[in-house]
Amino acid sequence: PRNANSFGAGDWQQALDYANNLTLCGFSDWRLPNRKELLSLYIYSYGATTSPGASLSSLGFNATPGGWGIYWSSSSNATFPAQAWAIGIHPGYTPNHVRADDKSNGTYVWPVRAGQTADAPVKLPATGQINCYDINGAPIFCGGTGQDRDIKAGVPWPWPTTRFTVNAAGTDDCLTDNLTGLMWVRAPSATKVDWFTAMTNAGNLTLCGYSDWRLPNINELDSLVHLAVSKTLLPIYLQTQGFLNVQDGRVLSGYWSSTSAGSLAVDAFIVDITSGTVRSSPKNQPLDAGNYVWPVRGGQ
Repeated sequence: PRNANSFGAGDWQQALDYANNLTLCGFSDWRLPNRKELLSLYIYSYGATTSPGASLSSLGFNATPGGWGIYWSSSSNATFPAQAWAIGIHPGYTPNHVRADDKSNGTYVWPVRAGQTADAPVKLPATGQINCYDINGAPIFCGGTGQDRDIKAGVPWPWPTTRFTVNAAGTDDCLTDNLTGLMWVRAPSATKVDWFTAMTNAGNLTLCGYSDWRLPNINELDSLVHLAVSKTLLPIYLQTQGFLNVQDGRVLSGYWSSTSAGSLAVDAFIVDITSGTVRSSPKNQPLDAGNYVWPVRGGQ
């Protein structure tokens, strides 16, 4: 809908019901967007005085809330199923999880419909979510809920073949993602560095016969997050896919992206691979308090 705030604030079930029952523009197949679909609206190029919401308003949308208003997604938090993912369309606030029964956070609804056509210029991957939950976190049958797993929006993950395969260059130091086309360093760095060092280290890397390595942008880095896996198991899942040395984000560090936080240019976005949380971090963090480096190359 062009009006991004017609529902107002409410809990997750109210948000799902509102989107599922909406009839607008001659269509009745509206739904709550999943985490990746909702995040695709986030504009990272806004300046210090312009919020992503204001930028979206300039593109024709109405009533994008400022302040701390955030939008519900249809995706649950696998670690705490009584929470769902919500995303703020305002400066510096990206994916976080909110209690599904919480009405106090000013959590809004931005319904979406249809999906990606064969000729879509950008194809979002599926989130990987495999279960549906009620508002208290109990597993339920997915049919008709409008939740992430019920809709199964996005490009499906390769199955039954593995999503990641060893590159064909004759070494085992790199893995190619068969979903996104990205090639990743198999064993990311276990050393914390500041953002400038991370950019330099990634850009100077030569590995597997390639010298065009770089720091991934925030969406590329976020593509490694598996929404069906709890935060205690995600590093293990990535290791079953062939990766080595994946760092646990619960030590308050994540992986650097190449994406600056437009509202605060001294920060860059990081991804906590363990929990899936995206947040900003000062670029000039001391080495012992910085973040890790996971170089990438190629793309879709």
